[in-house]
Amino acid sequence: MKKKRSCFVVVLGDVGRSPRMQYHALSLAREGFNVDVVGYRGSKPIQDLIDHPNVKIRYISSCPNFQNFCPRLLSYLLKIIWQTVTLHFALLLAMISRRSLWSHSHLLLQNPPGIPAIAVAWLHCRMIGVGCHLIVDWHNYGHTIMAIDQGGGVKKKQGFVVRLAGWLEGFLGRRADAAMCVTNAMRKDLLERWGIRAKTVYDRPPASFTSLTLKEKHELFLRLSEMPPEEQGFISLAPAIEPSAVGEASAFGVTLSSPPVSPVEAPGPPPPGIIPRISNGPSPFSSSRPDATVFTERYADGRVALRSDRPGLLVSSTSWTPDEDFSILLDALSDYETSCNGPLKGELPPLLVVVTGRGPQRSEYIAKVAACRWRHVQLLTPWLPHKDYPKLLASADLGVCLHTSSSGLDLPMKVVDMFGCGLPVCAYQYKCLGELVKDGTNGMTFTTSEELSQHIINWFKGFPWEEDASSGIKGKEKNQLRYEAFRKNLEEFGKMRWHENWKQNALPLFL
Repeated sequence: MKKKRSCFVVVLGDVGRSPRMQYHALSLAREGFNVDVVGYRGSKPIQDLIDHPNVKIRYISSCPNFQNFCPRLLSYLLKIIWQTVTLHFALLLAMISRRSLWSHSHLLLQNPPGIPAIAVAWLHCRMIGVGCHLIVDWHNYGHTIMAIDQGGGVKKKQGFVVRLAGWLEGFLGRRADAAMCVTNAMRKDLLERWGIRAKTVYDRPPASFTSLTLKEKHELFLRLSEMPPEEQGFISLAPAIEPSAVGEASAFGVTLSSPPVSPVEAPGPPPPGIIPRISNGPSPFSSSRPDATVFTERYADGRVALRSDRPGLLVSSTSWTPDEDFSILLDALSDYETSCNGPLKGELPPLLVVVTGRGPQRSEYIAKVAACRWRHVQLLTPWLPHKDYPKLLASADLGVCLHTSSSGLDLPMKVVDMFGCGLPVCAYQYKCLGELVKDGTNGMTFTTSEELSQHIINWFKGFPWEEDASSGIKGKEKNQLRYEAFRKNLEEFGKMRWHENWKQNALPLFL
């Protein structure tokens, strides 16, 4: 029997917040490799990775924050020393656990961060794990991220440390045996800038990011409605959604302590606040006490339907960092609120905005949102379990991506996830975004808050679209057709999933 090959997958970051590297590791394991994932402890990795018998996750000690008691330059040096020592020993211990110094055939490394990771990985492959091939997966450039962190940017004059980091990144990157990257634009730039020949391996959604049935959406909203308010992440002082009288209200809906038990119960009048839809068939209300959320309702006979008075659901995932300007979305939502009170009053639905993610600027923007006196917009920042995040995307009406890219050469994986769930997206326009988002075909693009607010207003005008367009609201039928066209194009995109794409483009590098 042929012995399984082993492979390192290394990221000097939180393993649980490195989805692409987790997908790499899982695909390698599915193709018969023993995989040692090396990185920092933090967010919980995806369950399939944890459960796979061929995968071992090896955590390394997080680096202390040396900037608390050292000058910036000295803190960088101490951080590099710490990461060099801890990564070296993590790789050595993994080989010892495999009982062979020649057990690993490949080391796949995420860049950024590449300093000192590329140097440590190269030395390991050449001097210790002899015969181990180093492959660098270029997600972005570390020196461009460093420039933004220091208050500059790639177009501004860079300091000595940033220029040195850029030179080292290219010098070390050329030493790898192979390379892959996330866009064709980055592939061309790597070749022109540093002479690095890389294979483009686009991000694709895994199988877990897919569309949902109405029943699955209803069950998700019920779970979310049962979350304590502090976990739902209420921010806005005034709720946008008026609670229904059928049960205890929450941001996502209402739940009943005892749902209807008789599936043959005679139809009764609709609960207060719910407007029945016109139907030529039986009454859609088979019970006077439906099991309801603000988006969906389930009747005694088990049927689930979307509510005709539901709000719009907008979702955004952000890292709350300087390269994702949340103020653009904040200003756009303020414009939406103004439109709800102005000439478009009655044509726009209340809007529930769910923003996921954690980051350094989160508390700053939460304070700004809390100061807003919105009556038609409710903003939440819940912390969702891994299993519920793709389901939330699949249940939303529109996604917003604020990612701008420090280099302008990478693509936001959050948009890939949204597309996998069939969710159209408004995305910030930058250099290579067209490799993923086709404006007017599978999404919309913007560069200012005014453009974003106009997209959101136009998208939700006349919502919900599946209702009879005879209501007289202009653009209602047009929006429905546009939504259906977007969804059809996204279904085509979703046919190619991560593992199939990975086998075609990445697996040959490991054979």
